[in-house]
Amino acid sequence: MIGDKERNSERAASGGSSGLLCRLILALSLALLSCREASSAELSESEVKAAFLYNFARFIKWPEMASEPSRPFRFCIIDAPAIADALKGAMTKTLKDRPISVDILTYTSALEDCQVAYFGEKSRPPSREILQRLAEASVLVVSEEGTAGVISFIRREDRVGFIVNLDHARTSRLTLSSQLLHVAAYVIGAPETKSLQIGLRSGFA
Repeated sequence: MIGDKERNSERAASGGSSGLLCRLILALSLALLSCREASSAELSESEVKAAFLYNFARFIKWPEMASEPSRPFRFCIIDAPAIADALKGAMTKTLKDRPISVDILTYTSALEDCQVAYFGEKSRPPSREILQRLAEASVLVVSEEGTAGVISFIRREDRVGFIVNLDHARTSRLTLSSQLLHVAAYVIGAPETKSLQIGLRSGFA
């Protein structure tokens, strides 16, 4: 559940500590391993989404990721500074054997060199042209409910979950772990059916 939003947003805006982010990552890692007891009772929505973004990257494979290992793994956050601040606590760590970079960008920024591009609630939804360009660059596009992307956040009452669009993932040449699919609230484009509901209880934090 989401705690006092105003109080926690101030904490998120300050950047938080790396210890807090480690706790977030642990909680959401447990959720992605189908642990239905993982709780986010004291976390702001921005912190929950930041932890989800980190874990999306852990459970997704990018094509040719082994090439140029010295380049940072880039999280590009569009018009969502509180989420970027929550992610920045992990900058001393590595992801997929790469240093992590968290960049706050705008809608008009070049995003092709990002691994993850998150379009925040205050951002314009990604256009068809942007989606096509980022798919060609194998960028994981994460957006909000009602907008296009490989993954879209949804909110039900006071809990945050996510929808996976496998059609967009295939177009972007991204391979999503079955563990990630298992805890999604919905999976679109699954082989069995065009719209499949999976793990509704464990897909929300």
